Amino acid sequence: MLCTLRDEVRLDSRSTRGQRSLAVPSVAMIRPAYPPQPCRSVRRLRRLAVLLVLSTGLVSFAGCNGFFKKKVDNPVVGPRPPRIAGDQLAESASDATGARVALAEADGGPIRRVSASTSAIQDEDVAARVNGRPIFVSEVLERHRGMLEANRGRVPPAVLEQKRMELIQEDLDSHIEQALALTALYAKLEKEQKDQLQDRLDEFFYEKEIPDLQKKLGVDNLAAVEARMQEAGTTLATYRRVWGERTLAAQYIAEQLPQVTVSRQDLLAAYHERVDDYREPAQVQWQQCRISNIKNGGQAGARAKLQEVVAELRQGASFGEVIKKHSDGPRASQEGMWDWAQLESLADEKLRRTLGEIEVGQIGPVIEDEQGYRLIKLTGRRDARVQPFEEVQDELREAITRERRAASAQELINKLRSEAHIETIFDEQPVAADEAFGVQRLNPEQQAAIFE
Repeated sequence: MLCTLRDEVRLDSRSTRGQRSLAVPSVAMIRPAYPPQPCRSVRRLRRLAVLLVLSTGLVSFAGCNGFFKKKVDNPVVGPRPPRIAGDQLAESASDATGARVALAEADGGPIRRVSASTSAIQDEDVAARVNGRPIFVSEVLERHRGMLEANRGRVPPAVLEQKRMELIQEDLDSHIEQALALTALYAKLEKEQKDQLQDRLDEFFYEKEIPDLQKKLGVDNLAAVEARMQEAGTTLATYRRVWGERTLAAQYIAEQLPQVTVSRQDLLAAYHERVDDYREPAQVQWQQCRISNIKNGGQAGARAKLQEVVAELRQGASFGEVIKKHSDGPRASQEGMWDWAQLESLADEKLRRTLGEIEVGQIGPVIEDEQGYRLIKLTGRRDARVQPFEEVQDELREAITRERRAASAQELINKLRSEAHIETIFDEQPVAADEAFGVQRLNPEQQAAIFE
C-alpha cells in the first residue's frame, strides 16, 4: 500500500489482537535489491491483511462507533491542533495536490496509454481513474521516491524508466483498491461529515502518529519532522494525506465486514487439515568448549589447555564455568550454550555423531579437528512430536479469523470493482515496460546489481 518514505509502514501482526503497532519507516534511503515478487493474488491478500490490521488500531482510537457513525449535529472532536510555522510549506504542498486532483477530476480527459511509442511517463500524469477519481503517477511511486532519486545518474535513463514502469505496474492495483474504498465511503457522506472526519483524522494523526514519527526520527518538534521528510524527498503534508487515505480505506473496509465466529468444530477441522504445520522434529541442545590451536600457541599449547580443562572437570567444576574460563569459542561468555536445533541440520559430522550418541547431561569424548579440540555436553533432547490441539487453538483461531476477514474483504473489493468505472494507462494494448521503452528486460539478479 501507500507510504511516503522508502520503507513501507510495517504492521506488527500482534495488532490483530487490538493493539496498535505501527512502525514508522526510516528516512534513510536505501538502494534495495529486487527479489522475485509473489504472485498478484498473494500480494492482494497481503494488502488486505495490512488494511485489516491497520483498522484495528484505528478502531481502538475512534471508539466502538468508529469514524463513520458520528452524528453531524453532535460533534465530539474539537478543532485541529495548532500548526507551527515550519508546517506552512507542507500546507501549501497539500493545497497544490488538492488543486491538481480537482483539475484532473474536472478535466476527465483520456488517460495517456502506455505503448511502444510512449514517451516517458511523468509524475503529473494520471495513472488511473476510479469513478473519476484520479490516481497520479507520483502517488504510485511515492514510496519508491528515495530509491529512484538515489539511482538517478547512476544507471542509464532507459533502465531507470523501465524500473519506474515496473513499479507502477506492481503497485497500481493496490491504489485502485484503496480508491474504490474511498469513493464508496465519500459517496455516503455530506460535506460536513467529511470535514468532521478529517478533524477526527487530524486528532489521531497529531496525538498518535506524530509522536511516533518524532521518536523514530530522533527529533522533538514538528518543524524538524518536516525538515527530515523534505530531505527524503517528501513532505509532512504528503505523509498526512497518504496516511489519511490509507487509514480511511482500512476503516471503511473493516466496518463493512461481517462478524467472524470460529466454533470449536471449525478449529478441530482446521487443526486436522493443517496438522503437518504443527509437527516438530527431534531437536537437541548442547554446550561446547572450544580450545583452538591458533589461540594457544599451536597444537601443543591447545593440548595442554585441554588437559587443564579435563582436570578441572574431574575435580567437579561446572562445565559452564570451565567454558567461561578456558574456551575461546564464539559463545564462551554464554557458557558455550547452543540453542535447539535439528540433529540432521548440523553440517559438522563429528558434532552430529557425538550429540546422537551421548545422553542428556553427559560430556562426550574429545573431538579433534584441524582447528583444535572440542568438548561437547548434551543439555537437552526433544523427541519429534505433533503439537497438541490445546497448545495451538488460540493461534489457529486468530489465523482462521484473519483468513475469513481477508476473504470477506476481497469479496467487498470485487463487488466495488464490478460496480466501478476504472481506466488505467495499461488498459489498451498492454505492453511490458521494457517493450514500451525499447530496453532489454532485466532479471531480478541484474536489477539487484544495478539498483544495489
